[in-house]
Amino acid sequence: MGLAVLGDYLYIVYHKRSMVHVYNKIAPYQLDSVTDTGVMRWPRGMAASQRHRFIYVTDWNSMFAGRLWCISEKITKVAF
Repeated sequence: MGLAVLGDYLYIVYHKRSMVHVYNKIAPYQLDSVTDTGVMRWPRGMAASQRHRFIYVTDWNSMFAGRLWCISEKITKVAF
């Protein structure tokens, strides 16, 4: 559902999953890690901030209000 590039990594989220897949863009898109955040319900899109070194994930479902998750580079924390 969404992808973003930050530094040497390509971040991808999939519909209805709380996992973020991280690919190394240097070694032709080799899967570097998969992190289950445990908090995202319906990720819809991603954006990257080179300045702040964060990935932002929109999380939306008609059953609850939308959220914007802020994920630090290399996914050490998830905040909203």
